[in-house]
Amino acid sequence: MRNQEQNAGREVLDSVFSNHPLYRLISGACTKYERELTLSDIRMEDFFVETANCLDEVKEKDNDPAFQEEICEGMWDSTWSRLSRKSQSINKDEINLATCVVQTLLIVCLIFSEPHCYLVEILMRTAERNYSSRREEILSAVQKFMWRYGEDGLRAWVSDFMSEDNTSYLSEEIANALHGEEESVEEESSDGKYPPVKVRMKILGELLKKCDLWTNNHDRTKVARLMSNIIGTSYNNALNNLNNGLILNENQHGKDIKNVNKVLDSLKSDLRIKC
Repeated sequence: MRNQEQNAGREVLDSVFSNHPLYRLISGACTKYERELTLSDIRMEDFFVETANCLDEVKEKDNDPAFQEEICEGMWDSTWSRLSRKSQSINKDEINLATCVVQTLLIVCLIFSEPHCYLVEILMRTAERNYSSRREEILSAVQKFMWRYGEDGLRAWVSDFMSEDNTSYLSEEIANALHGEEESVEEESSDGKYPPVKVRMKILGELLKKCDLWTNNHDRTKVARLMSNIIGTSYNNALNNLNNGLILNENQHGKDIKNVNKVLDSLKSDLRIKC
């Protein structure tokens, strides 16, 4: 079943992102490593999704250099955790390899973003500390494919994507590609505003799975974006619906969500589901 879902997901991503410079780079550079991940069954599309998550995380705190450094220090652990949850079997060596590949892709991208170049040293130091045995080999392999496909395209995309004027997030684009078609054909409820109960229950299940993501990434806006992606509502509505369900520690710049149960209660209310 997972292989069928993965193959379907790859077909969608191939059709939507075939000319995307980052997707092309990952398609070429990660095939070799995909073949090595036989136990964990991490695929090329997982590398794309996780690299997008990391880029979005750096972009999200674009005006807060101190917090960007904090993000990068914990990026290895958060990426490792997400990849391990996707794996069929937890093989530490394979998860370390996959995490290093994602971190290397992030490094290569940030080299082309002038405001974020200083983060490259932090990421390389973290990769060296966690997976020194193959870090240089992976970096060399990724760079080889980048030069083969032409670095100008990747440079132009990164420069535009990380600019202050660009408000898009790559993880949202991926989510829309993977789930947009499915959402568009779902029948509406009688009031025309909410999906049917069966669909809402599925949505709630997905949101509950993401509970640890909210507590780890510390940001109310990320929760709202996740809601808007999965539910199909607008970002502003999702954020407004969350306001009463979150207790933030303002002394820590709103980074800590203090009561996850209230978040979930708010989500249940927003979805009109009785649990």
